[in-house]
Amino acid sequence: MVPWFLALRGAAPGTGFLLGLLYGLAGWFSSIWWLAGGVENWFHYGAVASWLIAFSFCVYHAAAYAVFGFLHGVFQWPDKRFGAPAASACLTVLVCLSPAVPGNITHSLYNQPLFIQLLDLGGVSLLFFVIALVNWLSADLIRWKLRKEKFIPVVISLVLIFAFVCGYGKFRLDELNAMEKNAPGEHTVRIAAVQPNLPLGPDYHDRSRTQMGIFKSAVARTREIMLQDKQIDLAVWPEIPLPVGCQCGIQKQAGFVDVVRQTGRPLIIGCQETGPGKKPLFFNAAMLIEKDGGCGAGYRKRILVPFSEYLPYEREFSFLRRIFKRGASYSRGTDAVVMDIGRGRRIIPSICYEATFSHTIRDGARLGGNIIVNMVDDAWFGENDASLIHMSLALFRSVEYRMPYVRATNSGVGVFVRATGEIVPGSITPLFKTAATIHTLYVPQKRSPYFHLGDAFLYFLLFGLLTGLAVRMLRRIPALSRRKAIPGKQ
Repeated sequence: MVPWFLALRGAAPGTGFLLGLLYGLAGWFSSIWWLAGGVENWFHYGAVASWLIAFSFCVYHAAAYAVFGFLHGVFQWPDKRFGAPAASACLTVLVCLSPAVPGNITHSLYNQPLFIQLLDLGGVSLLFFVIALVNWLSADLIRWKLRKEKFIPVVISLVLIFAFVCGYGKFRLDELNAMEKNAPGEHTVRIAAVQPNLPLGPDYHDRSRTQMGIFKSAVARTREIMLQDKQIDLAVWPEIPLPVGCQCGIQKQAGFVDVVRQTGRPLIIGCQETGPGKKPLFFNAAMLIEKDGGCGAGYRKRILVPFSEYLPYEREFSFLRRIFKRGASYSRGTDAVVMDIGRGRRIIPSICYEATFSHTIRDGARLGGNIIVNMVDDAWFGENDASLIHMSLALFRSVEYRMPYVRATNSGVGVFVRATGEIVPGSITPLFKTAATIHTLYVPQKRSPYFHLGDAFLYFLLFGLLTGLAVRMLRRIPALSRRKAIPGKQ
C-alpha cells in the first residue's frame, strides 16, 4: 500500500477518491480475474457478460478504498500528529465492515504462520490494522527521508511493531507446539478427506455416465482407505456437482451407509435436503452418517452464494430469474450445528465459502465445536489460483479459534491445517486429480481470546473514529460562531 499512500499525499477529496478506486480495482481484479470463468461455466454467459459481472464485483469491493481516499483528502492525515493510526483505523473499518466476500491484503500471509498469530486476539481487523499501519509508517519514512527531516521516531515505531508481531507469533507457536507434544491421545483426531474429482455436467441436475462412474469409484476408494487405516476417526466427502439427496434411503443407495457399516467409522457427506411444505424448500446441506449406519446430525448451509445458489430480491424483481436462468433456488439454513463423533471431538461443518465468514465458525464453537470441516467444490473456476485463494481466506479460522481445519474439496485445493495456522506438510491436494489424504490433528481444549471478544477491536476502532469526528466538530462550533460575529464575514 506504500505507493498508494504516497500518491494520496496532498490529494484533494475527488482525486483521493479516484486513486482509492483505482487501487482497489487493481488489487481485487488482479486477485479474482478468474471469477469471470466461473460465471461463464455456471451461467453459460458469453465472455463479455461474464467479464462485466466480474468487473462489477471488483468495483463493489473497491468502493471502501475509494471512500478512504476521499476521506484522506478531507482530513489530510499525513499532516496530523496521530495521522498514521487514525488513517489505518479508518481504512480498517471501511474494508472490514463492508465486503460481500471478506478478503483483503492480509490473506497473502496465509503461509506465514509467524505473522498471523495476532488473529487469535482481534481477528482479521487487527491484522489488517497492523499491516496498514506498517505501510503508512513506511510511506512516512520515505517522505521524511526525501525531505531530510528527522524520521527516527518512525523507525522506532516500525521496529517495535515488528518485534511485537514476531514475538507474539513465536510465543503462541511455541506454546501450542508444546501443548500438542504433550497432549493425550483423546485430544487428537485422524481424518480422511476424499477428493473424487467429479467433472462438471452440462447442468447441475444431469447425472452423466462419466460422473456416476467416477462417483462409484470414489465411494469404493473411501471404503478401501477406511479399511486399511484402522486409526481413522472420521471420513469426509466434499460438496459435489451431483444432487445426492440427504435421505437415509438415498445414502444407502449411493453406497455411503454400507461403507460406514463395514468400517465402523462415521462419514460426513455433502447432500441436497428437501424440506416439507406445499412448496418444497431445497437446502445445500451436509450430513453425518454415524458409525452404526444411521443418519445423524444434518446441517443446512446458512450463507448462500448470490446469483448462484439464490437470487437476491427475486420476489421484488421477477425479471432476474429470466436473466439468471441457471441460478439455483436454495433456501437459507438458520441454525449452527455441531456433529459429535465421540471422545469430546465435535465437528463444525461449513459448506463452500461460508468458512470465509468468521461468525459462522464462532456460532459452532459456542455449541462446543472444536474441529472445522469445510466442504468445497471450486471446479467451476478452472485451473488457476481460485481454490488456493479461497483456501487462504478460510485458513484464518484455525488461528482465530485455535481449532484444526480440514478442507475437503471435489477438485482441489484440499488441505489440513493445524490450530497454529500451519499447513500440514503433504496435505495439499492437486487440482483436478483424484486424491485421498489422511492426517492426524491436535485438538486444543481451550479457545482463543478472539472467541470470547469477537470483533471488539474493530468496533473499538469505529468508536474511536466517531469520537474523534465528534470532538473535531465540537471544536469548530466556537470558531464558526466567532466568524459570524465579525461584520462582513460570511
